[in-house]
Amino acid sequence: MQRLVDLAEGADGLPPTDGLLFDLGHGNRVIIRPSGTEPKVKCYLQAVEPAPTEDLVRSRAIADARLDALRGVVEQWLNA
Repeated sequence: MQRLVDLAEGADGLPPTDGLLFDLGHGNRVIIRPSGTEPKVKCYLQAVEPAPTEDLVRSRAIADARLDALRGVVEQWLNA
């Protein structure tokens, strides 16, 4: 993990909110926060992949594969 950000303090010019941002490097990020309306935890996954216009399909396939792997890791975290 490259960086852990407590979003309660605000981050990157955004106002404070309940949640944690895990910057895993290589364009992979996970944000975990409580739901505002339900008794559950919400997880937002990001995989940022450069997408040259001539090969957008390939870039999307790579990002999708990275998201699938990231989803598996987050599920392990939450079920541990």
